[in-house]
Amino acid sequence: MPNNIRLASYLIKSKERKAMKPQKIVIFSLIVICVTLLLFTWITRGSLCKLHIKRGNTEVAAIMAYESSDR
Repeated sequence: MPNNIRLASYLIKSKERKAMKPQKIVIFSLIVICVTLLLFTWITRGSLCKLHIKRGNTEVAAIMAYESSDR
């Protein structure tokens, strides 16, 4: 095997990928979680205080009661 073969210890700039900073990853994750929660709340806004599970002859219903204060 010839001894004149060498490998470069650096990346070619056109193929170099930059990694995201940990702070940006955390902020991006929080934004995704917040948007997901907002969309879930918007979609289920009519039945947010009610839960009905029905399987066969068994039905479980949980309803949260609340009072709004008009001050």
